[in-house]
Amino acid sequence: LSGTGSGMMKVEFDKRSPIYLQIVNELKAKIAVGRIGCRERLPSVREMAKLYGVNPNTMQRVYHRLERDGICHANRGTGTFVRDDKSLVTRLRQEMADRLVENFLHDMDKIGLSGEEIEHVVRTALRRTSMIRPVRPLRRETGDEARV
Repeated sequence: LSGTGSGMMKVEFDKRSPIYLQIVNELKAKIAVGRIGCRERLPSVREMAKLYGVNPNTMQRVYHRLERDGICHANRGTGTFVRDDKSLVTRLRQEMADRLVENFLHDMDKIGLSGEEIEHVVRTALRRTSMIRPVRPLRRETGDEARV
């Protein structure tokens, strides 16, 4: 976890969401992309509170939430560690992707786009983006067959 020279990370919190949840989501994202590894020890609550510029009680709440969500486990006297679970990164990446897609679809609905229009927007964006493989056509549902 890197910070600025002053020992504090430059973090701007969104006023519409609880700070502790924003930190939880940021830490989950860092685990999902490998910036924090499985079995890695997290800094102490006080160290993290200082890094994020928040009250230690807020950071304690973050750590409790990460434990409750099965992301970390605390060992009395040695610290809090990311679980040694190979499926953890996959699960976190899927959760993040689901949340991003839900937000995207909600925003598209707010501007009045239909499903077909959204699909067109996505396909067009994918074609412009070199980081995504070519898009396969969607199969239409027939009977019990699900869309791919």
